Amino acid sequence: MKFILNVISICLLLASSVANAGEYSSWAVPTSVELVGGGVLVHGQFGDPNNCGKANFIHVKRTDERYDSVLSMALAALMAKKELRFYSSSCVGVSFHWAGNVINQNKAGQAVYIR
Repeated sequence: MKFILNVISICLLLASSVANAGEYSSWAVPTSVELVGGGVLVHGQFGDPNNCGKANFIHVKRTDERYDSVLSMALAALMAKKELRFYSSSCVGVSFHWAGNVINQNKAGQAVYIR
């Protein structure tokens, strides 16, 4: 019985280390802002904070309560050539562009900065 508990404990530890913990993107000036895939897709040299597979894109879903604010910030940064930084802890698929969950997603409660 003790052996089984040890095996289960090890499996749980390994599984928890694989989960995306979340990271901040790099500061970057957006090069485009696109309404697509049920939200807004911001393109710039943001990197790939969650190793989702497709770097330099951050997606915010239209259903996010901060959607209008994030869209406004992204458009202001695009026009004024100001830098944005996003916190992202998950990957998402964006229809029309890529199959699979390959884009970093900024979700409700996660930070968005402009400078």
